[in-house]
Amino acid sequence: MARRAFAPVGIEFVLLKGAAYAAAGMACAAGRQIGDLDILVLATDIRRAENALLNAGWEWVKSDPYDDFYYREHMHELPPLIHKSRDRMIDVHHTILPLTHRITPDALALVSDAVTGAGGFAVLNSVDMACHCAAHMLADGDLQGGLRNLWDFHLMTRDFAATDPAFWEQLKRRARLHGLQGAVQRAARLSRDVYGAALPEEWDGQGGKDRWFRQRLFARDDWGRVTQPLLEQGFYIRSHWLRMPPKMLAQHLWTKWRKNRI
Repeated sequence: MARRAFAPVGIEFVLLKGAAYAAAGMACAAGRQIGDLDILVLATDIRRAENALLNAGWEWVKSDPYDDFYYREHMHELPPLIHKSRDRMIDVHHTILPLTHRITPDALALVSDAVTGAGGFAVLNSVDMACHCAAHMLADGDLQGGLRNLWDFHLMTRDFAATDPAFWEQLKRRARLHGLQGAVQRAARLSRDVYGAALPEEWDGQGGKDRWFRQRLFARDDWGRVTQPLLEQGFYIRSHWLRMPPKMLAQHLWTKWRKNRI
């Protein structure tokens, strides 16, 4: 349906996350429910993409003026949209990390080097897909859903490496291009520690803070209840600290606090 909306105005897009895994027939798509559609478009197409979706029946989920401003000025995507009759959400990205983040991936390279699968949908190439998975898990969040995201990283890197002996070397170079070396290397080590991934020798080291990330991944009991609230809170603060400079973070948290008090 997104492709139908964009076709009249000639906008190309790249599938991201679960939709991409399903479209590419990847092992990490097995048993996965896709709650919303994540896509990537060129930054120069973002306004036309927004208008095309609004004209095709999508509408805004967030009506708050501050949230709308925050998304448009600082985030890596439009405010989320939901279709008024199909009740399905779409997140339109123009890069993969917030604009205020300390790391600035090469969004043009992500789109330019995407590949087209058998179903005609574009997805990120193998190394960019692994970079995005690591970024989503470790560089842009508080590790909510971390085990599932780590499982995605584990399966895709395992399968990509099985078909391409040069995969790990290519991944190292691509992670450097996007500034994601730390996130990708930590994701690989966590994949080894949790799921037993076999890594090349140069990847098979230790990270001084990995134990905190392992603890965060397992900070729930068998019923999904929080077992380490201070650790979860620490990672929540970390996720915001990574996303924006201190002054902006203080202003943002103050604004959100005041809004919640009203």
